[in-house]
Amino acid sequence: MLAILLAPVAVAHPLDDRAQMASEVVIDSDYRLEYVIDFRYVSVLASYSEFSGGGMGRGLDADDDGFVSHAELKRRYNDLVDQLTMAFGIEVDGRMITLEPDFDRFQFENMDAPGAIDLAEPVPIDSFRIHYRFVFYWNAPRPLEAGSHEVTYFFNQQQSVIHTPSEQMIAFDARSTPRVRIADVTYDDGMGAIPRLVFHWTVDKPPRPEEVPTVVTPPPINIEPIDHPDDKPVTELPSPTGMGELPAWVALFVGVGLGLGGLIKCALAITGRGAVGGRNREFLMGCLFVLAGVAVLLGAVVRIGLISPF
Repeated sequence: MLAILLAPVAVAHPLDDRAQMASEVVIDSDYRLEYVIDFRYVSVLASYSEFSGGGMGRGLDADDDGFVSHAELKRRYNDLVDQLTMAFGIEVDGRMITLEPDFDRFQFENMDAPGAIDLAEPVPIDSFRIHYRFVFYWNAPRPLEAGSHEVTYFFNQQQSVIHTPSEQMIAFDARSTPRVRIADVTYDDGMGAIPRLVFHWTVDKPPRPEEVPTVVTPPPINIEPIDHPDDKPVTELPSPTGMGELPAWVALFVGVGLGLGGLIKCALAITGRGAVGGRNREFLMGCLFVLAGVAVLLGAVVRIGLISPF
C-alpha cells in the first residue's frame, strides 16, 4: 500500500481530470477567429503531476530541482502547444483551419496567489496550484464571402476533461463591445463522441483585401518574455462531480484502514491468536479486508491525481 501511495505519476497532460478546462472560440472580426483554452488544476497534488512529468523529465520542472525557470516554462509551452493542436480542431465551412499560437498572451499563474509570474527568479513548486491559459488565432488567407459560415469546434479523441460541454466549449462574438455569447449553437454528440460545438459566423460584407493583415508567425524558439495582460476572463467552473478533495481523502483513509485491519486479522490467524476453530475463516476475512482496502485506496489515489487511470 505504501508503494501505491508513493507511485510516480505516469502521465502529465492538462487534458485529463486533474485540471478543470474551459474554452472559447471567439469571432474577433470578419476575418479573424481566436481560440482561448484555460486549465485550472484542482489541487497542489494535481499540479505536482504537471510539474514532475512522472519523474521522466517531461513536466515543467525538467531538471527536477524543485523550481520552475523561465526557460523551462518556454520549453513546456512548446510541448503543450504541440499536444493541444493535435488534440482539438476547428473547421470553417467544412475545412480544417490551422491555428497559430499567440505566445505573448499565454498565462501561467498560481491560483492560490493570482497574478503575473515573471519568473525572473525560479519559482518553487511545493505549494503551487497551476492556472494555464493558451491563446491561438486564425486569420483568413482571403476575405470571407458575405453570408453565413459554419464553424465546428471539436476534440480529436476522447478526453476525460469534458464534463459539461455547454460550460466548457463556448462561442463568443467580439465584433461589438461588450462581446456577446452566441446563443444559436448546437452540441453534436452523435454516436457517443465528444460533443462538437457548431455555430455560424455571419459576414455582412467581406473586407477589402488590403484590410486583411499578412500573418507572420515567429518560430516558438524565439518566444520573448511572457507578458500577462488583463485578458478576457473565461468563466470559472465548479468542480465536476467526483473531483473534490474531501471525498478522495476520506476514501484514502478508509482504504488504508481496511487494509491494515485485514493484515492484522491475517497475522492473528497465522500466529494462532484468532478465535479457536475459526482461524481459516479469520484468515479469509483478513484477505478480503486487504483486497477491499487496496481497491478503495487505488480509487482514492486516482481521484486525487497521484496516478493516472489510463
